Amino acid sequence: SIHRPGPRMFQDISSAKVQLIKAVQRSVPRCQALDELRRGWRAETLIHYDIKWDNCVVFARPASKRITRLKIVDWELAGIGDPCWDIGSVFSNYLSFWLFSIPITGEAPPDRFVDLARYPLERMQPAMHSFWQSYAQGMGLDSATSGEWLLRAVKYGAARLVQTAYEQMQMSIHLTGNIVCLLQLSLNILLRPQESIVHLLGLPLRRM
Repeated sequence: SIHRPGPRMFQDISSAKVQLIKAVQRSVPRCQALDELRRGWRAETLIHYDIKWDNCVVFARPASKRITRLKIVDWELAGIGDPCWDIGSVFSNYLSFWLFSIPITGEAPPDRFVDLARYPLERMQPAMHSFWQSYAQGMGLDSATSGEWLLRAVKYGAARLVQTAYEQMQMSIHLTGNIVCLLQLSLNILLRPQESIVHLLGLPLRRM
């Protein structure tokens, strides 16, 4: 709903956040896609609502040095919602981590951005693939449901990228280059979700 802000959103808001809202509103296709996601929201199970790396704690089993366990913390925002939001948040974290590792200084042309990433997307794709495969199997999703959930989750991931951009601009005066790219990445995913599944997440469409 960031493209339809109410009066409360403008209380104690940074200049960069105002610029971000305007940038989101200027894209009619983005606004339409966000409205469609809002209409399709399914409040059907308990979800975390704020899955991100800061809320994930990894640790080893007792008497082991291998870090193989994970716990999700900070459940203060938890509530009934769409399970695909948490899935999309995981994908979003990988994508934003990749994009924020690109030094966007204005010195390199945009077509070189991908090559400059400190954490290349290709190195993260196996982890995203493993996460989705484990989740779908753990939930017992059949092929049709798996494909529908994945498509919805990818779109939610795009929305979560906008939320991440908004949160990053809390104390800023102007939008940074990385934030502008994050908004563009979000729009690309919303407009071409199936292509994003293949080229960004590294998941073959035949698995949907």
